[in-house]
Amino acid sequence: MVHEGDAILHVVNARGDRVRLDDLRRQMSRQENERPSLAAKLAAAETAQQGLARQAGQFRDGRILQLEARIAEIQSAIEAAAARREEAAAAVERASSLIKSGSVSTVEMAPPDA
Repeated sequence: MVHEGDAILHVVNARGDRVRLDDLRRQMSRQENERPSLAAKLAAAETAQQGLARQAGQFRDGRILQLEARIAEIQSAIEAAAARREEAAAAVERASSLIKSGSVSTVEMAPPDA
């Protein structure tokens, strides 16, 4: 009596084509052999990426500090120029006041010829 699922016959073809199966097994073996090397390359690339990200952050922070210092320098120059302008305006006003009051002649206040 034969039950369902019982093997009743086993066929073996000695002339069957196993080339594709053998190729697949070789490819699988090669892939398994390459896996540690690829994992090491991936780890090295991730480490390099982290290093580059750190360097980019440091460069960005340094550049921001440099630009902030330059802004402060320019702001200081602007404030100095404004102070000189105010000083010059006050000098012109004093000279005009002296000329109007007659304390000083216009000739005395004229700039020297260059």
